[in-house]
Amino acid sequence: MKVKPGKSERVARRKPVPKTAIIFQGGAARGAFQLGAMKYLDEIGVKPDIIIGSSIGVINACLYASGGIEKMEEFWTSFKGGLNLASAGLHENVLLGNSLFSMRRAFEIFEGYFDFPRILESSIEVSFILTNLSKGTGELRSNRTEKTWEDLRTISRIGYTVPGLYPPIEFKGDYWCDGGFVWNVPFEYALKRGAKRIFMLLCIGRSLPRQDKFKSIYQVLSRFYDVMWVHAGSSGIMHRDFSDAMYHGIEAHIVEPTDYLGGFGLLNIFSFHPSKAKKFIEQGYRDARAQIKNPGK
Repeated sequence: MKVKPGKSERVARRKPVPKTAIIFQGGAARGAFQLGAMKYLDEIGVKPDIIIGSSIGVINACLYASGGIEKMEEFWTSFKGGLNLASAGLHENVLLGNSLFSMRRAFEIFEGYFDFPRILESSIEVSFILTNLSKGTGELRSNRTEKTWEDLRTISRIGYTVPGLYPPIEFKGDYWCDGGFVWNVPFEYALKRGAKRIFMLLCIGRSLPRQDKFKSIYQVLSRFYDVMWVHAGSSGIMHRDFSDAMYHGIEAHIVEPTDYLGGFGLLNIFSFHPSKAKKFIEQGYRDARAQIKNPGK
């Protein structure tokens, strides 16, 4: 004789899994840290309904939507970046253009790992933070706003086109570039999209170690960009109270490096290497395991 479950049991079975958002902060080669954090989230059964990426986070978002953790790992454990990401073009240089370098070679390399038709059709909402230079605004576009995979490819390119280093991209009549300095951790957007669980994977963190000497313009600019990235781009979370991993009834987790992963300088931006990535991945896993407590409980 079968025993019918009680009302409380039936309700529990029908209880939906809260909508989950994962935010990938920008931070150049430090983005490998986020793979380590994602490996831990995957281990404890966290699956995203929404992914929001800024700068290197756009690349991580595209990797995940193209093939999950495996695709992210393929990229970070094989990719070697250097001066091949800093090629010059006839009209893409400091003398005849509006940037130091061309992005053409970088696009070819990165996009060898992406599957844009798959990202466009993904059940996961994949959003990118962009700066609209023409309008002077920070905006989000996604696989829900674009109609073709070619347009999706364009907005992904915009997402990691660092202004000054690379030329802005024309799209829909406006000029655009990387949105990290404007809106690097869009916690508010995740709230508006109805997320009940939000995981913010920071690869820079909310504070910087003290620096006492600035002997060159390179050191000054590197430090200035890091301060901008932390305080301007991440202002949405700097002054909010996330104690006990909650914010006004919303589950909100922050994972950030316990050890500084290096500054914004050109050498760090272009320094992608498997051995370096491995260290960041391991640290990301350790920090996520230590900092995420009882998600969904």
